[in-house]
Amino acid sequence: MVSPQEERIAKEKLKAFMKDTYILLEKVAFEKVEVEGEMYLKTLGLKIKTAWKEFTDNHPLSDMLRAINNISVDQLKAHGLYGNQLKLKLAVVDVQKKRLFSFRTKAHLIKVLDAIDVLLESIVLVARIDTAIRDIKSALKSSIDV
Repeated sequence: MVSPQEERIAKEKLKAFMKDTYILLEKVAFEKVEVEGEMYLKTLGLKIKTAWKEFTDNHPLSDMLRAINNISVDQLKAHGLYGNQLKLKLAVVDVQKKRLFSFRTKAHLIKVLDAIDVLLESIVLVARIDTAIRDIKSALKSSIDV
């Protein structure tokens, strides 16, 4: 059983995760995350920046946060988006972010983007958020020059 307090806490954590993810993806898109060497294949740099701008014009963060508020308790339970399950998923993302900012490698950036996938997939599904955020995250990851 998910109590009303657990539901509120879970939704606040999910909104914080979404805000952090949105900000991180923007930093990645504009190469504001320091990693060794060139982040992207040279031919993709401008395309990435213009795609991110188009994405943010059509998918404001505020819309995504509102959608999270509408997730039902049953959906939180069905996707492990509450309690200790949510804490674990968030901890994995946090650990990978710390490793990225310590080591500053493209491999660690890819690990962060992979860790984000676990939660992002579930949020997109249950909050009925357009898949564009998931897809642009995947495109950013695929564009990294390793």
